[in-house]
Amino acid sequence: MKIDQICKENIQTYNLDYILIDDFAIDFATEQNLRDCLRKKQTSGTNFHIVNDTIDNYNTEIIQAVNNAFDVDVKSLEHGIQHLNKTQSIPPHDDATGSLSMPKAGSPDIELPYTQMPVRAILYLNPEYMYGTHLHKEDPCFNQNGEDRWWSEHWDSGNEIGGKPGQLLLIKPNENAWHSVGLHNNTLDNRITSNWIFFL
Repeated sequence: MKIDQICKENIQTYNLDYILIDDFAIDFATEQNLRDCLRKKQTSGTNFHIVNDTIDNYNTEIIQAVNNAFDVDVKSLEHGIQHLNKTQSIPPHDDATGSLSMPKAGSPDIELPYTQMPVRAILYLNPEYMYGTHLHKEDPCFNQNGEDRWWSEHWDSGNEIGGKPGQLLLIKPNENAWHSVGLHNNTLDNRITSNWIFFL
């Protein structure tokens, strides 16, 4: 893992600050790992990928690099595998307004405000390019037609970043940093990513 590439010098800006690192974990974006992940999903209903253990092993180093790069003080990193098929998408949202329901073993889910999660990341694990994350600069007209501030059915075409095998995309959300996943896809299937949330 190219943890040394998580640094201030690599920050770019569109509607939010982000870092995109090519080949961050290219050794894990293999056809065999994809098949194993899909098989576990089908047989046991679990979203597991072999990269999970390596992320746990480098947890401290990743957190330190994120803090230095984005001038934050996160204390922990939670991660999990997300599988999207060609019928699924995530509409524009800002990852800064509202809260996220986090499952806790042995207890009810808890709602955490996004302000406690100042950095997110997506590690793309397909062995071939699938699709990345679309960043949207235009205000997607929230509060129209009964929609709330966080989710909206209106969006501009956006700017797609990421999606290549082994790429890592880190983003620092803000209240106007709208982004979406899969809105322009209706053919590509079985998109596998490792989604990271950093907590204060």
